[in-house]
Amino acid sequence: MSAGKGPFTRASAAGDLGEVERLINDLAFPLDDLATIDLWTAFDTAVQNDEVLIVDSLLTLVRPTQHNLVTAVENSSRYMIEILLQHGCDINQQLRSDCPGPLCLALSDPELVQWLVEHGEDPNATCYFDITALSVAAASASKEVIELLFKLGASADRGQPLHYAVINGRSNDIVTLFLNKGTPINARMFENHSRSFAQRECLGLATPIHEAVQAKNVRLVQLLLKYGANMNIPDTLGNFRNSRIWVMGLIILPTSEYCHLYDQGVTDKFTPPHDRS
Repeated sequence: MSAGKGPFTRASAAGDLGEVERLINDLAFPLDDLATIDLWTAFDTAVQNDEVLIVDSLLTLVRPTQHNLVTAVENSSRYMIEILLQHGCDINQQLRSDCPGPLCLALSDPELVQWLVEHGEDPNATCYFDITALSVAAASASKEVIELLFKLGASADRGQPLHYAVINGRSNDIVTLFLNKGTPINARMFENHSRSFAQRECLGLATPIHEAVQAKNVRLVQLLLKYGANMNIPDTLGNFRNSRIWVMGLIILPTSEYCHLYDQGVTDKFTPPHDRS
């Protein structure tokens, strides 16, 4: 028998519950390594194919893993998720050091997001670094899902959502969602999470307006200035990247806003680029 291509795997791939149950009844213990691999592969296959009854039968012999839970969430299979949770999977276990629980995989499906939270997933669960489902949502999810996460208890003070929204150039209405939730507009990334900050400060962690300037996103620079962003806060390497960018004329602001930056001491005594003759 080739590893992973044994009778259990073949029966599981075929969706043949009767054959799976017959094989279970005929098992001889202790299992050798190939038989164990066959069972695990059959179980993974059944989860992938959403074969709930086969999974239920194999659970007498196999303990599910976080990988199986991820597969069920990616398949939006609520009944499969529920079975796996009942048999020991942890809905709040991080997927990777930089990726929180499976909620972050469901952000394209508002109904599944709500279902997962109702079944125990913490919308503020983090991983090793300060990243939450709201962090991932801030980067790419719809406004509807972001608002739903807030409704379900997600905190804008966890997971650096404003930073991720700015870095990914999200629309003004999405960035404003976080600003209106009181997210600190002048905090450098990970500043409120010591472990993340200590490990990433060597990269030059910056405030949201630094990040907008670095991306040359005039729209978000103007929005953040409107909400009181302070241009005088250096990144963690002591740099004012924004000053150099403005002086070089890579971002052109209205004269009134350029003067506002001068009043803050950010720019040198240069004429705004578009006013030069």
